Amino acid sequence: MTLTGPALAIMVTVATIAAMVGAFLGWSRVPGSVWMRHGLRLLLLVGNQLAAVLLVGVIANDAGNFYSSWSDLFGSGGSGALARSHVRTQATPRAGVLTSNDTGFAARGQWPLRGRLVSITVSGRVSQLRAVAFVYLPPQYFQPRYAKTSFPAIELLTGYGHPVSQLAGRGAAPDVLLRLIRRGAVPPAVLVITSAAPGVGRDTECVDVPAGPQAATFLGVDIPLAISHTYRVATVGWGIGGIGEGGYCAAKLAMLQSDVFYSGASIAGYYTPLRTAATGDLWAGSAVQRRLDDLTWRLRHLPAPPARLLVLQSPGVTSDQAFAALARPPMQVIVQDTAQPGDPARNDLPAALSWLSRHLPGPP
Repeated sequence: MTLTGPALAIMVTVATIAAMVGAFLGWSRVPGSVWMRHGLRLLLLVGNQLAAVLLVGVIANDAGNFYSSWSDLFGSGGSGALARSHVRTQATPRAGVLTSNDTGFAARGQWPLRGRLVSITVSGRVSQLRAVAFVYLPPQYFQPRYAKTSFPAIELLTGYGHPVSQLAGRGAAPDVLLRLIRRGAVPPAVLVITSAAPGVGRDTECVDVPAGPQAATFLGVDIPLAISHTYRVATVGWGIGGIGEGGYCAAKLAMLQSDVFYSGASIAGYYTPLRTAATGDLWAGSAVQRRLDDLTWRLRHLPAPPARLLVLQSPGVTSDQAFAALARPPMQVIVQDTAQPGDPARNDLPAALSWLSRHLPGPP
């Protein structure tokens, strides 16, 4: 019996109910002396409490995919302590896409017309982090003429505290990309939606924290590896975009990993990672490391990378123009005003996805 899925939850639910009924029926029938009866009744209460706690744990794990197998739970998978190094480590048995669940975006018969949206859990081979993501496979992915095609991909990032499902819900990124593909405005591409602060319950600002979570490595290395090994997706030639903190992360990875990400788009983003109560010290007191994560500092003091960025600026924000002014060949930064006031996650997605898609290598 697997650790996730309905079977274990049903079994533990039945056991919990049976324990409650047994305690109720047997309370007055406990044999023995007075002290023995008190002791046995105490055991009945403790057993009921443990069963209830176990049921809550099973349901929570099934919903959050914290442990995907029994070996994962008991630490017998052979991975040992989690590596927190920026160095590539040997793959663990739990690396890659651990779970994949259909979201009901379209029925199976509609996949060649609407595409498919799945919810996955990614375990990072290099960073050792784990996070939930959504993958949208376009209609062409299921059409016979594209049966052997490796598609380009776009990674789309939310910020800390913003649910990933916000960008994957009705009317959001998958629907926007589908409309663009149907109009012939963009070539078909796979969309990967996740958070710029992956899986640690902390705002990591897309930073590889010394002796801590390797957020940039997870998003820039592990996500492309896991997706390309699971779906018909190219390992390089990706686009990356994001909103707020996700916009900072998109600009950063487009600049630092332009061999993987051919284009980037930042919606209401910024260029210097924040330091707040939610982040703590992300650089272990190192001023050098903090400067290297400051994109403005990098453009002023380091050679320009071969990055292509679209910056969708909010009204009255001057930092975007200042950042673009620092860019020099081979880097290209295009600044556009946002479509209209309101929710940038929906209003500016068409422009961002159009830009990213037009700068991707098309399916062969």
